[in-house]
Amino acid sequence: MNYVQNTRSAYQSAERAKSYKQQHQSPGRWAGYTMARAKRHILRVLRTIALDRKKCILDLPCGTGVLGPILSELENPVIAADVSFEMMKEAEGEYSSKSLLGYIQLDATHLPLQENSCAVITSIGFFHRLPDDIAGEVLEEMKHLRPKYLVATFSLNSPLQKLKRLILSKLDSDYEAAPTHRTKVEVHELLSKHGFSVVQEIPTVPVLSADHLFVAQLRSDESLG
Repeated sequence: MNYVQNTRSAYQSAERAKSYKQQHQSPGRWAGYTMARAKRHILRVLRTIALDRKKCILDLPCGTGVLGPILSELENPVIAADVSFEMMKEAEGEYSSKSLLGYIQLDATHLPLQENSCAVITSIGFFHRLPDDIAGEVLEEMKHLRPKYLVATFSLNSPLQKLKRLILSKLDSDYEAAPTHRTKVEVHELLSKHGFSVVQEIPTVPVLSADHLFVAQLRSDESLG
């Protein structure tokens, strides 16, 4: 998988950004349905875990503002960040002006934010687009911000999901599967390698969807190295 071509540069057009928003934020689409389920899970998690209300929530990548409405329900200020200006344009109006500190255009492998400024990082629909080396770079950058939690989705692999992808690819010529699927063990190992311990796992749509939400806590003894 070519990260630059298929992910970092793939959403740099207004047309692609509008298409993404229509697909993932329309309740009548499968992606919209699974995203709505993920949002409910994330809101419940964020309301449950103890967060320092003075610190921000970093929504990375914010994309077209999928999480904007639920993050706006919380007391924490929010920073929305993405590599694509076009995606952030589509996110306008999704976050409450009361909670939004601002948008930042950046590459997730280089996060120019202050250490200890974030209580939690939310990352939805991102890690399944990253090969392990790039995912590792991103997690190292996240670790250096010292958030208490990372709440992120990953696409899990299984025989059933492999069969589902095969069937969908035959039925729909426009079907595009997630580029990177990992086993549950591989997700745990990846997060642990970069300083995060999984404390909760939630399937977005049990059995039917490969997407799982992982709630990971930064280890308190983790060295910045």
